[in-house]
Amino acid sequence: MKKLIALAQAPSSQFKTLISQKDYPQAIKSSLTLSSPLLTDQTYSLFIKTGHFLEPYLSTTLISHFSKLDDDNSNNNLSRSLSFFLDTQNPDIITYNAIISGFARANDSRTVLGLFNELRHAGLVPDVFTLSSLIKGCSSLRENWVSQGVCLKLGFGSRSFVISGLIDNYAKNGDLGSAERCFKECLDLDNVVFSVMVKGYVWNEEFEKGKQVFVEMRGLGLELNAFSLTGVVGALFDVREGSKFMVLV
Repeated sequence: MKKLIALAQAPSSQFKTLISQKDYPQAIKSSLTLSSPLLTDQTYSLFIKTGHFLEPYLSTTLISHFSKLDDDNSNNNLSRSLSFFLDTQNPDIITYNAIISGFARANDSRTVLGLFNELRHAGLVPDVFTLSSLIKGCSSLRENWVSQGVCLKLGFGSRSFVISGLIDNYAKNGDLGSAERCFKECLDLDNVVFSVMVKGYVWNEEFEKGKQVFVEMRGLGLELNAFSLTGVVGALFDVREGSKFMVLV
């Protein structure tokens, strides 16, 4: 009863109405708009105690909300997201994508790989969103090799969304050879792939190669964006070279 009273004092007439009607599934969703994790926790507690179970759609909403919060309690929010995931009955690929994406943003490669293996064992088929998060969550060369092998096995090995992530990871780990191979093997090169390759060369101080790739990108008529230009600026290591290169922009 005390919880009901506390919930009824929340600053939202819609939320109060849902609580009074004992419509806890909708009340949970409404609580998310009030930016109060404690309120969501209390509502969820009533949701469970009244015999409801967490189905994939509502679970995905909760996981996505808390895993994307960027505040001083980010670790608690991610732990809260994982708790919702573990409570979910028969999570689907969308639910898995939400939780994997959250841990990928937190650079927790171990959990990302564990969740990916779990979804495969559950008989679910990874999609483009799963693979994008899998690659984003990799932090070592070994993990990147494993992810690349998975993408190749599933037939996504030469897609731009895969290639850009692989190039990024390989370059950051100093393996320019693997990054260059990925770049050459990409079947649908776009400005994102070109930009990541430029950035990769810059990170590894291969400025001349970075500028050459950028010139190739411009020659193909691909659109410039802020990400592309940031990589180029890093490659302009002196005023004289910069003046010459900016003519091509």
